[in-house]
Amino acid sequence: MRKEDRETLASLMGELDEMRVLEQVVVLQTRGVSPHDIFQALLDGVKEVDALYEDGRYFIADLVMAGHILKSVVSKTLGLRPNPRFGRILFAAVGGDDGGVAQSVAAEVLRQNAFDVQSMEEEAHGASLVAQVRAFRPHVLVLSGDRSGAEGGMAAHIRELEKAEIRQGLLIFAGGPGITPQLAGEIGADAGGGTVMGCLRYCYERMASHL
Repeated sequence: MRKEDRETLASLMGELDEMRVLEQVVVLQTRGVSPHDIFQALLDGVKEVDALYEDGRYFIADLVMAGHILKSVVSKTLGLRPNPRFGRILFAAVGGDDGGVAQSVAAEVLRQNAFDVQSMEEEAHGASLVAQVRAFRPHVLVLSGDRSGAEGGMAAHIRELEKAEIRQGLLIFAGGPGITPQLAGEIGADAGGGTVMGCLRYCYERMASHL
């Protein structure tokens, strides 16, 4: 994909202009651009939405709209089935927290984007988390905690999953205030971050790898 085409598509996505995004994708398809490259450009647009949200110029509704546009483009133009299921995502709250608004927003946006999403209704404990992972078989487990120090509980949960021999092949994202990619790695997660969009991008990138 040419740099200018990628930038144009990303800009339209960032502006949440669904019709023009669809039109641009069709143009790129006629030029032989691969679905993977198109999706990567759309992810660039999601990053623009992220920046505007963090800057206070976009709101939760705009995050949901970005998910809607992404789902619409994928189902209508990239040759995939309507309402495809790109992966199963399990959210589990850690550290005396119920996940809060951030977890609810991330889960809803992913549902809008055709992921199969489940959220544990109560705070995760070792045995209950192991049982839920075995039953649901998620591709990505999101451990979320809005309180300081939640990373200790996340590390303990990851050890429980390893002990139960169900850690292999399971992608784990650690999310919450103060969580950095480096800290996530130190506690045994595959990725991590402190923002809603960080979690969404991780799941979107997993989707892109399957296009």
